[in-house]
Amino acid sequence: MLKALYPPAAVVEIEQSIAAEEDEEAVQVDATEVDEVVSVNEVFYFLQRSPRVVAPGLDGFRFNHFRQMVSRSADNPTKHKVLQLLTWLCNAFMQGKLPVPMLAFLAEAEIFPLEKKSGGLRPIMMVNSLRKITAANLTDLFKEFNQDVFGNIQLGIGRKFGMESIIHAVSAALSDHPDLDVVFSDFKNAFNLVDRKKMMIAVKRWFPDMLPFFKACYGASTAAWVQGIGGVERGVHQGDPLGCIGFALA
Repeated sequence: MLKALYPPAAVVEIEQSIAAEEDEEAVQVDATEVDEVVSVNEVFYFLQRSPRVVAPGLDGFRFNHFRQMVSRSADNPTKHKVLQLLTWLCNAFMQGKLPVPMLAFLAEAEIFPLEKKSGGLRPIMMVNSLRKITAANLTDLFKEFNQDVFGNIQLGIGRKFGMESIIHAVSAALSDHPDLDVVFSDFKNAFNLVDRKKMMIAVKRWFPDMLPFFKACYGASTAAWVQGIGGVERGVHQGDPLGCIGFALA
């Protein structure tokens, strides 16, 4: 049943489409130079406000493990070094400047199928903690351009009081026009059917700083470990903090 939720796609077209969009003079990536997109303080404060109990990905790490490693208690002499290394890893990951095997591992996920009340399964991807930390910090950057790109079309992601705005707008419209009908529609298997090629092109156009990270996580078939599913070639991962953004951009 899970395999049916992840139909195959021509993943090879993703890289070709991105390459076709690139400038003629391609810029070579220098893995030795990692820009500081996310600061040490931003990573530290994310860990402090992160949920206490979150299931780990294939790496086995929980947020609480990192929180203990960077604790600013007096008996933790390596806290600053660990925090600096963790911040460097996040920045290198989001810029695609880690070794290819490491990027492939960090993009992998374990599927946890949840049973829906309406029947069927909702596959939740248990992604690695380092990927979650990196994606969460990129999500904060996404909020800065959300209004400029989407305006009032997209209110579900990165918009303060987005759902409340929808509820009040619908209530006001029905109050002024009680003869109106309200229709609620839902996509079937929406996240798992996102066209990654279109998503990549949209990311490159609207938020190119995110492109290396999206390419690392979705630029090729990503391994999803449960019941022998193997490679996932379509869609975004439910459980990835950037999954909703990828869905909205696509």
